[in-house]
Amino acid sequence: MADIDAAGSCHDSVLAGRRVYGIGVDVIEIVRINRFVKNHSSMLQRVFTASERNLISNPAKTSAQLSSRIFAMKEAILKACRIGWQEGVSWNDVEITDCIHCHEPLLTGKLSLYMKSKRICRVLVVSSANNLYAVAQAIALM
Repeated sequence: MADIDAAGSCHDSVLAGRRVYGIGVDVIEIVRINRFVKNHSSMLQRVFTASERNLISNPAKTSAQLSSRIFAMKEAILKACRIGWQEGVSWNDVEITDCIHCHEPLLTGKLSLYMKSKRICRVLVVSSANNLYAVAQAIALM
């Protein structure tokens, strides 16, 4: 992955001198997450940060696809970092701030502490969706 400036030019500074710690991929059925969002509104606060819930509730966006992409990105990030929810990481330790570009998510709490202990310095994630599935890929760099 490379940095892309405003003119669309790529720069390899993101990967320069970095080693890959892990790569994570997640694919999720949009119908499954849409059903979750509709039937478990009380769980939304546990899974999605306030900022993510604001993105999802925006009527100008396809919320079913967006919530699925965010969910898949969170799962892919944990896989790239080689840590699971059972280690005490919270869904809200991962915040997706932009779903359009390859970007760095906001990582806090126990996940941030774990990353420091493993010398992970950056995590990048991308996602995409069609009418049926959302997919995300993350890379954790040392």
